Amino acid sequence: MNVYGLLGILLALPWWQMGEEARLQRWKQMESHALQQRVLEISAGFLGTPYVFSPLGEGEGVDADPLFRWDAVDCLTFVEQTMALSLADTWEEVLPLLNDIRYAEGIPQYEARNHLMEAQWLPLNLKKGYLKSLAASFPQVSVQRAQKRLSLETWEEAEGKALGLSGKARLLGHFSTEMIALEEALPLFSKLPEGSVVVFIRADLPKRITRVRHLGLLVHGAKAPLLRHASRSAKKVVDEPIERFIRRQLSYASWTIEGVAVYELKKPSKAQFEERMQKPPVTKSTEGP
Repeated sequence: MNVYGLLGILLALPWWQMGEEARLQRWKQMESHALQQRVLEISAGFLGTPYVFSPLGEGEGVDADPLFRWDAVDCLTFVEQTMALSLADTWEEVLPLLNDIRYAEGIPQYEARNHLMEAQWLPLNLKKGYLKSLAASFPQVSVQRAQKRLSLETWEEAEGKALGLSGKARLLGHFSTEMIALEEALPLFSKLPEGSVVVFIRADLPKRITRVRHLGLLVHGAKAPLLRHASRSAKKVVDEPIERFIRRQLSYASWTIEGVAVYELKKPSKAQFEERMQKPPVTKSTEGP
């Protein structure tokens, strides 16, 4: 086999099974591709990556896991790392972008991490311009506001305490997310853009600090829409018929899914982007780019 044939095989491997130089070369091959295509190509590189709950941290302190890693993802970090790799113009921008997606001010600190989807991750990434809600793209569909109230009592429940946040980092108040009910969402998946971020919203339970427990990316399969996601049950990143995923989740009667929120990945304006990228370089532990 010649060197070009060997390179082709290496570039077809999952990200986590490649060396750094091969990863860089693979990523560079996608530089000129449209954003939607990049999302699909880059996320495909994570297929088969082992599932590990909460694999990223700040490299030190409360959560000393690395800032970036290739060898393990959960449902959120799979989406976050795909976003950063897809949006970056240079390899050096990937980690600052990931930090900007994961943290309120882009600075890796545990208490500044976007721990909660409704109160932090979704509204902040919408405001920063990384996401655009697709709920209004279908006027024939009724959009609801999925409400979540965070109170002092909520934070004293087991789930709130487990985060270990100080009082000043414990957000209080009412937060809402645009939601499409499941029965209306199912026919829409074949019409939504590929690479859309699909967030699954469960019933509101007062003792829970969030209604969101899963998210993934939409892929148009040959036979049916697929959810590309880091699956706890499969223990890796997989493509799964999205209707099958939803039907399985609906069987969990104690905390069932009520609807979905759908978002298109966007690149912020150049001015916004450059302003946020002008931060001191991160030197903490990382296994990433």
